Amino acid sequence: MKKLQFLVLLSGLMFFAGSCKKEKEPEKKINLSNDEMLMVGSSNTFGFDLFRYIEQNNESQENIMVSPLSIDYALFMAYNGAKGETKEQMKSVLHTTGLSDEQFNQNNLNIMNALMNVDPLVQMKIANSIWHDKDFNVLSRFIQVNQTFYKAIVESLDFSDPQSVQIINNWVSEQTNGKIPAIIDAIPDDAVLYLINAIYFKGQWKYQFDETLTMPRTFYKQDGTQSNPETMVSQAAFRYYENEKFEAVELPYGQGNYSMVVLLPKTSSNPSEVISLMNSQNWDSWIEGMVEQESVVVYLPRFTFSYEMLLNSTLQGLGMTNAFNPEIADFSGITTQMEIFISRVIHKTIVEVNEQGTEAAAVTAIEFYNTSTGPDEPEPKYFYVDRPFVFVIRERDTNAVLFAGKVMEP
Repeated sequence: MKKLQFLVLLSGLMFFAGSCKKEKEPEKKINLSNDEMLMVGSSNTFGFDLFRYIEQNNESQENIMVSPLSIDYALFMAYNGAKGETKEQMKSVLHTTGLSDEQFNQNNLNIMNALMNVDPLVQMKIANSIWHDKDFNVLSRFIQVNQTFYKAIVESLDFSDPQSVQIINNWVSEQTNGKIPAIIDAIPDDAVLYLINAIYFKGQWKYQFDETLTMPRTFYKQDGTQSNPETMVSQAAFRYYENEKFEAVELPYGQGNYSMVVLLPKTSSNPSEVISLMNSQNWDSWIEGMVEQESVVVYLPRFTFSYEMLLNSTLQGLGMTNAFNPEIADFSGITTQMEIFISRVIHKTIVEVNEQGTEAAAVTAIEFYNTSTGPDEPEPKYFYVDRPFVFVIRERDTNAVLFAGKVMEP
């Protein structure tokens, strides 16, 4: 019995040169400075480190999706309040060594603005917020930096009032267009601060899938069983790549700045093997190696799923240990009123892929505790996603990775 799987990545910072059937406005591009390119590379390196660690430590066969960009921005805000060895560990895990704090923050602001404005045909929203207990004093410099460079809203709440949970969750729901209605169930007695990032993405395919061709088709699961998900079909000039482990196709959204890259493992491989190879250097090489094929027929299952995890052990496993240790965490750049540490990093994502396009959202919440508490048509190439796969959603000019996921069963 064949065992089949695939991966999908939503990405978006590279220029797409594919032809378009209708005349449209010239595609807007993001032109990065050297420092900004370094920042995107650092972000992607962290994102793939995170994705690999989660995959390697996940024994289940469940679907997975994380948003490295969302986790990045939440941690970036926390980074601005870290000091000493706590800050050095965060810098190492985030791969931001070599940049001053001013460069670090300015680059993030420039990239955030570019991502939200590059394609008028794609909805891309990034929002940040700071929520603190009314009796917890936050240093004005910490507030100012995160308002200036991360456009964070700041709210003081009575954390003992149950309504505060609903106020925070209402903000999360609004920023994700209702896709993620809540990030916390309750506020623990020792919690004094939340730093929250929310990302919302909605893009229509540049080349639509024909709904009349969608029908149940066989999908070969890794355990040897089969299912019959509704599978879509599209034929167009797509960019394509292949090596000994997998083949990949890039499906653009809107005017072409954003795309989904679907990585389909060879029948002799599987998603775990492909994910183990995913790092910033390989990713750049694979993207650069993609070549436009005049005709590619893509069979892609519709899929919708949500994913939630606590990132504490993952971030500690990557080397960010001090921040979670109440004895040695140093966030004196946030407050001098008391000693605080990170108690939880909560991450939630959701994705829906259909004939029209993709809608995805992510929320990351960092909770802090008080330590006391024309010519002849060529033969088309077929890209049949009938087994588990990996996906990435990216922005193509910058090559920044927004979401990365593994689909074991659509």
